[in-house]
Amino acid sequence: MSEITIKIFEKLSPELEKQTDELRYIAFNKKDLTPKQKEINNEKFTFSKDCFAYIIAFIQNTPVGYIRLFKRTIHFYGKVVILGGIGGVCTDPHQQRKGIATQMLQIAIKELKKQHCDIAYLCTNIEKLGKLYGKVGFVPLNRQYTFTGNSGRKYFDTDGMIAPINSENIFQEVLNNKEIFDLEGLNW
Repeated sequence: MSEITIKIFEKLSPELEKQTDELRYIAFNKKDLTPKQKEINNEKFTFSKDCFAYIIAFIQNTPVGYIRLFKRTIHFYGKVVILGGIGGVCTDPHQQRKGIATQMLQIAIKELKKQHCDIAYLCTNIEKLGKLYGKVGFVPLNRQYTFTGNSGRKYFDTDGMIAPINSENIFQEVLNNKEIFDLEGLNW
């Protein structure tokens, strides 16, 4: 296997943004999205707001893995919580099952710690990818969460996972609470 280099970027050059867009489109099969599916995706997910870093894995200067890191302040039962987020995780289909995503996720957790995040959140197909995220501490939220779309409409879903970052206490409180968890903004 070729040597993998993983780098963190605060901003992407236009060329690197183009390369990572192509990687995401291939990895998420987004080239086949209908205009309506693209509209729904843009309504529900943020791609730049709250994003503070990008983690990119390279083989010979070609991006083969990608993660966006997010951070926002939310409120949970009278407490201010710094919520870290992981989004857009993907690996080139020809490079999957080689540990690239796990390495990027380990770096992501370290970066969220440096950003003083209390807990981290992500959404995923838990049945399919829960084991991958479990390797770095994520567990299913096991209840509904809510977020606000770009239109201001409230959405509800159940595919959330959380992980402790700098506060095991807040993690346990969120995990063991039965109320709907509010992301107080767009989904990641």
